[in-house]
Amino acid sequence: MMFAANAQNGFVGVGQSSPISKLDVNGNVTIGNSGPYSGVRVAPVNGLRVQGQTVFGKPTGEDSRDQFSSHTDSTAFVNVLGYPGVGSKRAIAGYGKDSSIGVFGYSSNKGYGVVGLTQQSTLSPYIQGGEGVLGQADGSTIAGASNFPIGVHGIIDETTSGNNEATPVLGENNNITTGVSLTGGPYGGGAVAGVYGNIGTRVASSTTNAYQFGVIGDILEVGSGNIARATGGVLGFSGVGTTFGVLGYNARNGNNYSVYGGGGTNNGTIVTGNTGRMSSSSQANNHVGIGINGGFWGGYISGSKLGMISSGNDFGIYSMGKTISNQPIVQLNTIDNSDKRIPTYASMSTTVDVNSRGVAKLQKGSTFISFDNNFKNVVDSKQPITITVTPTGESNGVYVAQITDAGFYVKENRNGNSNVSLNWIAIGTQKNAEQAKVDDFILSKDFDKKMSDVMIDDATPNEDFKQPIYFDGKQILFENIPDGLVISSKKLSKKNNATIPSLNKSK
Repeated sequence: MMFAANAQNGFVGVGQSSPISKLDVNGNVTIGNSGPYSGVRVAPVNGLRVQGQTVFGKPTGEDSRDQFSSHTDSTAFVNVLGYPGVGSKRAIAGYGKDSSIGVFGYSSNKGYGVVGLTQQSTLSPYIQGGEGVLGQADGSTIAGASNFPIGVHGIIDETTSGNNEATPVLGENNNITTGVSLTGGPYGGGAVAGVYGNIGTRVASSTTNAYQFGVIGDILEVGSGNIARATGGVLGFSGVGTTFGVLGYNARNGNNYSVYGGGGTNNGTIVTGNTGRMSSSSQANNHVGIGINGGFWGGYISGSKLGMISSGNDFGIYSMGKTISNQPIVQLNTIDNSDKRIPTYASMSTTVDVNSRGVAKLQKGSTFISFDNNFKNVVDSKQPITITVTPTGESNGVYVAQITDAGFYVKENRNGNSNVSLNWIAIGTQKNAEQAKVDDFILSKDFDKKMSDVMIDDATPNEDFKQPIYFDGKQILFENIPDGLVISSKKLSKKNNATIPSLNKSK
């Protein structure tokens, strides 16, 4: 063994005849007790094997749990408590002070900056090369109902108020590249997002109630016993004014909503008059509350007491198709000096009728009554028009002598020549009345029952109520959608032909 010392500069060399450092070792080093380490265990080639702790950057006060710790200066240290297994050893600990970095991981765009695993295993085939932080949890061997596998967990647990910008996990995408469609993220290859969550479902049967979701957002009560108002599970924000949509929302008035949308310029909550502008802004409110584009079915709204209430200055409800109801159509009329309204009901007909009415007067026993332009434009002139004329004074009686496209002639019976006043009603058939035909499956007596079962809340525990519905391209059927009819996106493994490393046990 070669051992050299340079008394002039105090350098010591081991296996090195010309040391250039205080301690210059040519080869490998083992540090530890004689037996388990020193004299028995060979250190890695040109490397270091240490039995005890290794501390960098701190003269005293190291944490006994840290096998290896590095401190940015002598006071960079924190005693972390409160987590499960708080007394267990920690392989690597990095302590940063002020604006320094505790742990820094860097790799090229084919590698991984930081990899964290809950147990030693092979990395998932679904990871990609070029990931800054990879957290993978394997829960197959975790014992105890209170242990849940979590790949990455971001927590803010602060009891001091005031930091309203604090965020446990921030996904930020500043890529200049735009999306190409309204499909999902890296596996759908469409939209660009700050955060993307997917479920690579392994459920074999499409009829299994899996309750799996790409993104779950919760509001949980912590200690106080109450959920505060104006809180929700998921907030979507368009970046235009304050246009937003919330899933699972407890509103400011205490109402709970599954889906709540609002916004537009200046929150879209206060409108002055009928101008359509916000009270504190000169900008028109161009916010659209809900936009739903369905397939064969646009959707439904069901309530145990109230179904839907809509409001608008120009109209409350505008239907661009047939309006079908299984109950009478009711209008409520406000009466002066009364705290109740009077209901009136729309009349019914088994034909698609168009009505017009008016008053007229005989001139020496006859007159011609013209249809107004609106009636003439919507009535089918090829179908018969029914005319009812009622004199409002004494006469010999009247009859309809002739009906034309422009109107009809009325004459007094027995060649009378009175000048009596008349009330009249004309009933014709609306043009394109065949479009009002109702499909047979809607006319079926069990349609309402089946639709009620379709609209049962999916959270109900009663499985007997679930009623499927689908469109086969020709007709609507109350049956399960056949397997293979719905094409789903698949989660691809080894994305972009990334090389998947395997973490083998050390020897």
